[in-house]
Amino acid sequence: MQAERIETTRPQTAASRDPRTSDFNSCGQRSEVKGHVELSLWLTTDRIIQRLNRRYRRVDEPTDVLSFPQIEWENGEAGKWGNWAVDNTVHLGDVVISLPMARRQALQHAWSFEEELAWLVVHGVLHLLGYQDATEKEREKMLKRQEEILTMMREV
Repeated sequence: MQAERIETTRPQTAASRDPRTSDFNSCGQRSEVKGHVELSLWLTTDRIIQRLNRRYRRVDEPTDVLSFPQIEWENGEAGKWGNWAVDNTVHLGDVVISLPMARRQALQHAWSFEEELAWLVVHGVLHLLGYQDATEKEREKMLKRQEEILTMMREV
């Protein structure tokens, strides 16, 4: 089974000071990117995500979500911009989710598959924006922001 790739583009927000600027909050600090923001979302199997996990994290087991940022973040600000901005479109990176793992975790958490998938997507995107969860303090900050986003999504 091949991974399914879904391209998404974030629309401009009314809150932007410049109509060509997308504002997003990374690690509690304001960052600006000129143009549109996009990311790739890969929905895949345990086998494929395990291969990616082994190759890039040296962990030989499947996981629920992996993120591959294209931006190097330094203290909450975008550092090296590289050549990932083309035609005023910033590619934040890739989020890879194991659908079988998401189904199992939804059952474990006693919530819907859609809720688990939303949780994993938001978690992965926050990693693209520079959030980390290696320490308890980082994890608390990330999970707080994650819950804020999920709450906003539920209200729509």
